[in-house]
Amino acid sequence: MLIYFRVDASLLIGTGHVMRCLSLAEQLHDEGNEIGFICREHLGNLTDYIKSKGYTVHTLLNPVLNPVAQKSSIHSDIPPYPNWLGVSWHEDAEQTLNQLNLLEKRVDWLVLDHYSLDEQYEKMLRPYVNKILVIDDLANRKHDCDVLLDHNYFDNMANRYEGLISRQCQLVVGPTYALLRKEFQTAQAAVRVRDGHIRNVLVSFGGVDITGETMKTLQALWPFAQQGLIIHVLLGKMNPHNAAIMDFCRKMPHCFAYEHVENMRELMEDADIAIGAGGTTTWERCCLGLPSLVITTAQNQEGLTEHVTRTGATGYLGKSNEVTSWIIHERVKQMMTHPEQCREMSARASQLVDGLGISRICKELRKWSDI
Repeated sequence: MLIYFRVDASLLIGTGHVMRCLSLAEQLHDEGNEIGFICREHLGNLTDYIKSKGYTVHTLLNPVLNPVAQKSSIHSDIPPYPNWLGVSWHEDAEQTLNQLNLLEKRVDWLVLDHYSLDEQYEKMLRPYVNKILVIDDLANRKHDCDVLLDHNYFDNMANRYEGLISRQCQLVVGPTYALLRKEFQTAQAAVRVRDGHIRNVLVSFGGVDITGETMKTLQALWPFAQQGLIIHVLLGKMNPHNAAIMDFCRKMPHCFAYEHVENMRELMEDADIAIGAGGTTTWERCCLGLPSLVITTAQNQEGLTEHVTRTGATGYLGKSNEVTSWIIHERVKQMMTHPEQCREMSARASQLVDGLGISRICKELRKWSDI
């Protein structure tokens, strides 16, 4: 099959959408499918990274998009999602169709992972592709697609998209279908049983961390580092605070910082607790039974994090604009003195995700391709 992904990354959007699409693309490619991407060249795009994975990338021209000016709207009541596209949906659809028309054969599956796109866009592209798969988290707009995938956990998962998709659309929901990288697909069988004691902390706030949560967290952990706590810090290549963070880490005892790693699973397995943002990495941590404290850095992370926290699988510290270093420090101190909390969180997290989600969705796509 020929499968194309329409997905973007930027300083405003972050890297999560592209990374989860790459996870799905890898499995589909391994099964013999031909994969391509269509991405807009926003500031902070990942087109070179996608190409480094061996995939064809067709780029759309970069509009003017100022992530700093929109930073204050990250947790506002009016989501910035319509602005993430950078152009009108109609213009993007025309540009995407131009790219699709250059291909030598018809696309079997067009995968759309973009909060700016809805049924208007999908209706315009539908005549030119065989099937459409939409990856969504928000359940806030209508879609015209053959399959809708939402791999997040909500109390009302089965009903979230009622009235937003047709009766013919296949709805695939829940962390049973979590889009985790290949390294996590066999992880749970070998994961260690955690004793609840915190000796090693993993700090990771995604590819951008525009709100500065990494530095805030390091300031909270400094007293523990002086007492021997080991801290590993993961920095995305697009993090605007990288230079200051690297300098801070060099001065901080027992603190090690990395700019992009390929051994995420290993670092997570070694950690006793993680502090980071919400999103797809929530499921990576759960798959390994890694207890975590979460600070949401975007509005779309809030509902997911609240629902997962109610299962006991993670701890929610709050929104980035509300959480202080003192709050982080006090919660870590509490968990260090109550190892039973970490053990319970680890057990509950492992129950949510088994790492086989991509294998399941690929199997379903093969089946639905013949319908």
